[in-house]
Amino acid sequence: MTKVSTHCVDVANCSCFQHNTIADCSRKQLSFVPNFQPNVTKIDLSFNIISTLLPGKYVSVKSDSSVKPRKSNGPFTSLSHLKFLDLSNNKLQYKPEVFPVGVFEGLVNLETLYIQHNNNYNEDQANLIYPQSLSKLTKLKRLRIDGLDATLNISRILPTMLALEELNISGASGMCYIKKFEAQFFKNVPNLDIKGKTFERLTNLEIIDLSSNRIAELGSMILKNQANMTTLNLSSNLLRKFDVKIGHMEKLQYLDLSDNQLPYLDPSSMSEINNLLARTNLSIDLSNNPIQCSCEKLEFLRWMVTNKRVFSKFEKYQCSFSNGTTVSFHNHDSPLVELEVRCASYVPLIVCVVTAIVLSLSVAIGGLVYRYRWKLRYLFYIARNNFTLSNNVRKDRRDRLLYKYDAFISHADEDSEFVVGDLLQNMEETRQFTICVHQRDFIAGRDIAGNITNAIHNSRKTVLILSPDFLRSNWCMFEFNMARMEGIYSRENTSNIFIVFYKHVRPEDLPLTVMEFINSETYLEYPGDLQGNAVFWDKMAQALAV
Repeated sequence: MTKVSTHCVDVANCSCFQHNTIADCSRKQLSFVPNFQPNVTKIDLSFNIISTLLPGKYVSVKSDSSVKPRKSNGPFTSLSHLKFLDLSNNKLQYKPEVFPVGVFEGLVNLETLYIQHNNNYNEDQANLIYPQSLSKLTKLKRLRIDGLDATLNISRILPTMLALEELNISGASGMCYIKKFEAQFFKNVPNLDIKGKTFERLTNLEIIDLSSNRIAELGSMILKNQANMTTLNLSSNLLRKFDVKIGHMEKLQYLDLSDNQLPYLDPSSMSEINNLLARTNLSIDLSNNPIQCSCEKLEFLRWMVTNKRVFSKFEKYQCSFSNGTTVSFHNHDSPLVELEVRCASYVPLIVCVVTAIVLSLSVAIGGLVYRYRWKLRYLFYIARNNFTLSNNVRKDRRDRLLYKYDAFISHADEDSEFVVGDLLQNMEETRQFTICVHQRDFIAGRDIAGNITNAIHNSRKTVLILSPDFLRSNWCMFEFNMARMEGIYSRENTSNIFIVFYKHVRPEDLPLTVMEFINSETYLEYPGDLQGNAVFWDKMAQALAV
């Protein structure tokens, strides 16, 4: 068990772990940031009532504390080893008087910062601004913040976060008030949100400008909730494909994909754009992209020429062939006409070559089969005869290799005397069958259900000793159903259950599944007399040997 101490912080009700390097001060009703030891690497201050990080608010509450008082310029100045800081769900509004400029100055190794859910919708939003002190966190990898309508402010902060990997402003646990994103907002976040969490709560967003951000990939669902979008600017990035779902944006007027690395648009994107064109006056800019002139992209080029009125600056588009030559769309149809000629010249040739190869192979294979037809027929009959003659031998060998037991005996505890006494004596000692019974063969310490399924799986047959007590036992019925499943799913519907009526059971007492099984399979009745018993054990031996 991990030992909990309080030697890493000057507040008694906080907890410390892992040699005082982890401090948990969450949900402690703290109104200030306490003092922490310099070697602390992880601090959780979430769900408190902290309202400011100004100097002078962190005086130690224990006069005999082993934690040295902090300097007056901020709560984290001496915490150079800190990597994780959670300040979420407090009262730290994004205001200069709450987050002073140097508040994060000492956190030179901080990688994770959570400050979301600190700005309440019901409070005054007029003076909210993203903390400028965030720009000092050059090693930050994960940042969770509330969404404010102050994106120009944060766009000046993010360029310093060269290590940033995750930016969450979705509002999943905080406030979302963003209506517009400025250019270069995500300059150092090249791969954006596959599952669409970033903008999930920003349903009122109408304009997004993510131009000049070096974005190499956009998740297809990133804008799944932006039905009110009118302008989407993704120009001057590094996109090699565009598969963002936009079919639901019935108000979209302008889509700027210029100055990227897009060779074409995939069929799903073309289909979505076609649906939008039927309802909106959409304009698309694909200029300065390396559009490919190839037979594989012929359908895209046909689509683009057909809808040329939709593409702004269409006359400036260029199409590149595999040999490096380019053709301008200045004459609109000229690239398509030239490509149609090139592709048409290759299609018949490809068809002829493929047809010739198939015919040649067919003739060659047919000739070989005809030449060696008698030898092939001879090998077929020899193989079939060998299979038929040795089938029973191989089955016996396979059974010995696959199964540990010849039979698992499923019975009620009230019938144990018959099983342990008569059955084992007649089947194991006299007739040399390997029998599994739970009193002797179940593994100690393993759960009962595990022992049962293991016994059934390792036995060639499951024998049900049917009696009124068997039907009343939950474990017996469990064994019956597990044996049924074994036969259906592991043994390709082969019969692996054998029923013995040990005591009289009224038909109306039989469960439907048991009754159906009895009606479709053979079973034995235990006679209980000396002469009948001898015949009974012989018949049971025959059933287990099949």
